[in-house]
Amino acid sequence: EKAIQEAVSAENNNDYELAIKKYKEVIPEDKSYEAAQNKISALLEKYVSQVIDLAKNLSEKKQYEDALTAIKNAANIVGETDELTALKKQIQNLLILKIMRNIYL
Repeated sequence: EKAIQEAVSAENNNDYELAIKKYKEVIPEDKSYEAAQNKISALLEKYVSQVIDLAKNLSEKKQYEDALTAIKNAANIVGETDELTALKKQIQNLLILKIMRNIYL
């Protein structure tokens, strides 16, 4: 019951990461379990989209390490997705270029 309340509150605040974590705390014996599972499914896409936007924004500011951390955290929650993997590789390449520039310039 408490997990559901905290999940709904997090969802209302667009904190999809916390909402998903809280919905995952609902045990199978709970009468709200099926609803919680449905909510997780519905929020995963929103969460991945939110993380991708964040990572791209951080990357544009050349904050590559922070962008990669955001992607890693998301992958720990939702698993590796093609979108997250592709973006991770792209940002890793930008980070390598940044490091190379610092070494040779």
